[in-house]
Amino acid sequence: MIELFGDWISHHQVEVSVDAHDRRYLKTTPAQSAASSLIGIVMVTSGCPILDRFRPMVEIHLPFQTPPEATYRFLSMYLFTQYCIAHDGGSPDWELAEVESFLEQARCANSGIADRLRAIGIEDAGINALAILNAHGELTRFRLLDDDLEHWRRIVGAVYPR
Repeated sequence: MIELFGDWISHHQVEVSVDAHDRRYLKTTPAQSAASSLIGIVMVTSGCPILDRFRPMVEIHLPFQTPPEATYRFLSMYLFTQYCIAHDGGSPDWELAEVESFLEQARCANSGIADRLRAIGIEDAGINALAILNAHGELTRFRLLDDDLEHWRRIVGAVYPR
């Protein structure tokens, strides 16, 4: 798949149509954004034990997600995973103490894959697609560290007052 994007120029605009779950997403976007959305699915389902932890998000994939959508989807998946761990008698991470480590491991895996692609001569759109995936993880991490979750707390508080 990376070879498909190997000759693409990152900033060139492409027309993309994604059919998923009885919906069609259409977008004119830079090639690197189109590649990122597809590469993300392939990487998460590739068998990598680190990236495999994102696999539940494939079921509800959202092409071309914004950084706030990425954060919300990731945290929802992470917290539901913790619920499942608790339900099965394990020790859940309700305080999100392991999120930073989880995202750092994913960043390292993405970086390693990017290094391998550069080593075989893949450039531009393929590499930039991985950079976009890393950026989503880094933005999620910064949102958690900077207490930017207050926005979501206000929204939840409006629906479920304390």
